[in-house]
Amino acid sequence: AAGGVDVRRYDDGARAFASRPPLTLPAHAGAALCMATAPCGHTVLVVTGGSDGRVVVWDGGGVAAAATADSPSPPAPLAALAGLHQSGVLALAAATLPAGGGALVASGGDDQALALVWLDARGAPAARAVLPAAHASAVRGVWTDGRELVSVGLDGELVGWRVGARGAPPVRAWA
Repeated sequence: AAGGVDVRRYDDGARAFASRPPLTLPAHAGAALCMATAPCGHTVLVVTGGSDGRVVVWDGGGVAAAATADSPSPPAPLAALAGLHQSGVLALAAATLPAGGGALVASGGDDQALALVWLDARGAPAARAVLPAAHASAVRGVWTDGRELVSVGLDGELVGWRVGARGAPPVRAWA
């Protein structure tokens, strides 16, 4: 849905999506372009990136419960993060941090930037860092395990980064 993310329940037994209308999460001012998930605390975080440059964090358990309810109403997002990217978010990765430390979300965008957001165990933003010129062209893929980060851009570069302290931008390790 324009400006939202449609969530549909899949029925394993019927091998088809449920016939009910989808639950629409009001997530972005434009299309959702990518998503990632990570266990965090007692839930799974669902993270979406949109053409509006925003990253939105959802409680996956709340989304699943709303999508299967008889009278579904969309849950509020845990966080809607603006200002990470100037244009579309094209790539997302999320990783659980050790010892109940929450999660790390990495994003890459049309604007050639990499952004990191540290989330606490409830999924709320605790710190962020943006590296504006991580690539010479749009960032099309990211991966992280919470300590390392790898990105790939339309510039043809595959770059490894070290993730440092909360709020610090990643440091280039190799290319």
